[in-house]
Formats: sequence, C-alpha cells, structure tokens
Amino acid sequence: MSLLPKVPSAFKGPQATYVIELIRQLERELKRRPAVQQDGVMYIGHDVPYVYVDENGNQYKLLTTGQLVSEGGNILTAAQLASNGGSIVEAGDESWQIPTLQNGWINYEAGYITARYRKLSSGLVVLSGLVKSGATGVPIFNLPSGYRPTANLIFPAVTSPNAIGRVDVVPSGDVLGRSVDPGWVSLDGIRFYAEQ
Repeated sequence: MSLLPKVPSAFKGPQATYVIELIRQLERELKRRPAVQQDGVMYIGHDVPYVYVDENGNQYKLLTTGQLVSEGGNILTAAQLASNGGSIVEAGDESWQIPTLQNGWINYEAGYITARYRKLSSGLVVLSGLVKSGATGVPIFNLPSGYRPTANLIFPAVTSPNAIGRVDVVPSGDVLGRSVDPGWVSLDGIRFYAEQ
C-alpha cells in the first residue's frame, strides 16, 4: 500500500506521465532506504528529511501521510507536482543541467519540463523533460564526461501518441531517440549509474 498521493484520473498525456514518474521515484526511494518517521516527517537516516525541490528552489518535506508540505505549511497537490517540475533531492545531489538539444529536437512547449539531467550523490544520472520535433536514430543531446554509462543502455520511453518507444544512452554520451514519435518524447524515467 502506497502512502503517496494518487494521480487524479483527469491527468492525461505528458503531464500525467511526469506526475506518475515522480510518485514512483518517491516510492522507490522509500523502499531503497527505509525512512525514520519523526514529528510526521519522513527522514533519511536520523536527521536528513526527504525533500522535494521545485524549479524555483522551493523546498517541500515528505510527510508520513505521503503529502509534500512547504515550510509555510502549504500542501503540494498532484497538479502542482506536474507544473512545478522538481524531484526528490538530498545533500550532495547536483542541480539540474540543461543540455544543448541537437538534430531538430526542441523542448516541448511552455508549461512542460524542459530536457535536463543531473547526477545524484550516489552517482545515479537522472534524465527528465519532454522534447519534440527531432529526427529519430540520431542524438537528442550529448551528456558530458562523468555523466555517461560504461555500456550501451536501452530505455522504454513514453512517446506520442501515448505509446512506448525506445531511447538509448551510449558510452559516447549520446542520448538517442531510436523508436520514438517526433510529436513528443518523455525522458522521465531514464536513470543509470555514471562511468567511474
């Protein structure tokens, strides 16, 4: 049973994909590192709270009820999760980096998360964002050294029209849309450990 917020049935398309992925990320984190509950807040270990940070730098703590609450006490809804474009962070995680898109790929449109990547303190590289209009089989963008996998990796990716496609990430750093629709492609859910 998940304590995390349920996605409203009205959510459809890329926005819904983002919210569902964020909630899954929270669930994976809670399974990976059991949290200590103290004063109604979920903690990693003894003193570091699980924190969600949106694109504006606002921080929210994960409550034992599964809700995200701001320092001012405001509860973050599923709709706000989709529009705020953040993710779970902890001390040592890098901030989001914005790649240079290639081969006709552009960010989807205002109101959606732009293509981005970062490395967590664990060495896990995380991709996110929604792109469109590029050519298939060629790089969407290139990851710099230190953010690349040691082998060819294949990931399922949600693509237009709400189908499953394929995105590859290769040791050269190229992020390739192999079998995707140029209408839109979600990069959410692509994560791997970087080269050492």
